Amino acid sequence: MLMNIGQRIHAELRAQKHSTAWLAEHSGIGQRKLQRIMQRESVDTGDLYRISVALGVDFFYLFSHKLHFSEPPRA
Repeated sequence: MLMNIGQRIHAELRAQKHSTAWLAEHSGIGQRKLQRIMQRESVDTGDLYRISVALGVDFFYLFSHKLHFSEPPRA
């Protein structure tokens, strides 16, 4: 499952007509770091969570809906 999450974030940011400065302000992640994130294929889960909340998009779903387990995860 190859997915460039950075490109997905960037595409969503553009679709919502927001700037990286806006996302930095609403996510608490620095603008330079966001620019680097949008060039990567993987993102730290903490950063992805903050970006998801700021944009109102569940980016985790892009991965999790492809998982098929017969049992829920163990605690």
